[in-house]
Amino acid sequence: MRADWYAQGVDAAEEVLPGIKNDLLLGKFKPRETDVAAVARASPEERREKAEQLRAIPEKKPKANNTKRWQQAYAAIDKSYEDMKEPKRADEDSAMVSLRYVARNMIECCDVLFDNFPDLLEKPDYKAQVIEVMQEPKQYILKLEEGDDFE
Repeated sequence: MRADWYAQGVDAAEEVLPGIKNDLLLGKFKPRETDVAAVARASPEERREKAEQLRAIPEKKPKANNTKRWQQAYAAIDKSYEDMKEPKRADEDSAMVSLRYVARNMIECCDVLFDNFPDLLEKPDYKAQVIEVMQEPKQYILKLEEGDDFE
């Protein structure tokens, strides 16, 4: 239904501004779907103005480069791991700090992946694989809660 409304908006814009249809379909302008659909719903007097506004709507900003976020996450994991390897400095409290970092970083890494690759959660095949992959940490937590021996 939304695609139909969008198509009607593109056609209505083309009627009042010949050539805009091609620009929209080629991605020269990237207005929101709702703005394009609004052209078709506008009165004949307002259509030209609304169609011209489609050219003025700024292109969506690209997603932020998450490279720095990944680097920070990996640096924190590396630091936690190095801290745990040094017996002189490590005790149960520092181990808990490291464990918190690892848990938070796993969640942050997952969030970055899901932000950059939304199909991982939207497409059933990928979502099933994600759930399968996440079973290992889930089982680990269940084992902790049951008090099983980890040696």
